[in-house]
Amino acid sequence: MNTKIAIFKKINILLNVKSKYILSGIFENLNPKIYIEIIRYNKQTQNKLNKDINDYKHLFGKIEIQIELTSKLKEKNIFINPFKDENYFHIYFDDNKEEVKRNYVTQDDKIKKIKVIIDYGVKSLFGLFQYCECVKKIIFKKFNNHDINDMSSMFFSCTSLKEVNFSNFNTDIVNEMS
Repeated sequence: MNTKIAIFKKINILLNVKSKYILSGIFENLNPKIYIEIIRYNKQTQNKLNKDINDYKHLFGKIEIQIELTSKLKEKNIFINPFKDENYFHIYFDDNKEEVKRNYVTQDDKIKKIKVIIDYGVKSLFGLFQYCECVKKIIFKKFNNHDINDMSSMFFSCTSLKEVNFSNFNTDIVNEMS
């Protein structure tokens, strides 16, 4: 059975329980992404917890990165190294509204800008741009994820990288920057 459906069923059974603290305890152990989806789509749960999506969304954070590429592209060029759980990655080329499910570009793509949105729950940016030799400029447009603790090898071997905009960057709990 789908995890999300199982959780929904469990919560719907518990909605008859008047204590909102029991429901809160269940949510504490959930993947934040599922937690948000349940609150967003289940108005009855929202009412029981006295929560609105805007009450907690900021707690999980989001990272939005804009990437610009060099004009000289080879056959296949990686521009980002996705984490093991690719569900956290949302990639758009040239402000296209459709999400792209790959982490490389070719000359035929004729792409100028790439927008990468990294969702909730990411704790490490280790090797995020490692060996991304076609990346010229990186702008961290949003960085309100307070869970990041590892940024090691983040720009390792980015031989074309000329500029990184860190103005919206948050490194409060980062303990590894090698």
